[in-house]
Amino acid sequence: MSEQVIKNDAPIEKQVNINEVKELHIHTNDLNCAVQLENQSKENDIKSNEAWKALKPANDIRNLQDKLKAVYQDIPSYRLQKYIREVSVGKTEQQSYDERDISAIKYIVFEECQDELMCFYDKNKEANELTIDEIKSFLCKYIRRAKIIIEDKRKEFYYPELSDKLIEKIILDLIDECYLSFDKEGIYE
Repeated sequence: MSEQVIKNDAPIEKQVNINEVKELHIHTNDLNCAVQLENQSKENDIKSNEAWKALKPANDIRNLQDKLKAVYQDIPSYRLQKYIREVSVGKTEQQSYDERDISAIKYIVFEECQDELMCFYDKNKEANELTIDEIKSFLCKYIRRAKIIIEDKRKEFYYPELSDKLIEKIILDLIDECYLSFDKEGIYE
């Protein structure tokens, strides 16, 4: 099948109906304004932000590296370094968002992931060590639950759009900052 090329030497104004272009531009602007107004009408999740500020880290003072080694003693250093880099990059990426928004996100993700951690621990408390696949699967569960709670809360409050990768980095940051883990030590009582 070959492309047919239409050659028209007329000026662009004569090729396109300028009124159609203006109408399309006006309609697009109206849609953009409607989306902006909807987002502006939603308030920030102040309660979650305040709850985050009041939350104290668990007594678990281990960082991400220590927590990973506790459940997978022979974790390859290249994998460990990748997770550590993700935390570092994630901290930098979080700075491009309003602190109140990130604090609110961290709190709701923390609460949601605490439930997942308790379920995970109950199923795996007899295991001496986890495999890398179990760790990755567990992180995926954290991410899935985080995405669900963020979308749900977005119905009531303003939350910025976050990529799945940034959500993963926020979760790794929560683990590094002593709010979550892969074992019982990260469970708040």
